[in-house]
Amino acid sequence: MYSWSTEELTLQSTNPKQYQIWKQIQLINYGLNEEKLDRKLLVSNWDVIKDQLDPLKASVIEYWLWGTQPSFPNYKNGSWSWS
Repeated sequence: MYSWSTEELTLQSTNPKQYQIWKQIQLINYGLNEEKLDRKLLVSNWDVIKDQLDPLKASVIEYWLWGTQPSFPNYKNGSWSWS
């Protein structure tokens, strides 16, 4: 993952918790690039990061983590509506 707008090393050394949250958001929104998400970290930070994620990706992650129905409007009655 490459970020041109954030000084990653500075953020990592000065505020490791904020760096961890920032990195999870970046990985989810812009692609994992062969990295993996840590399920425990994702669950523990979910309340902080869920509103900063792409809504479709957040709904899919909610489904994967907790098995709940996706909470976005295009998912109705157990099926996806692409229109």
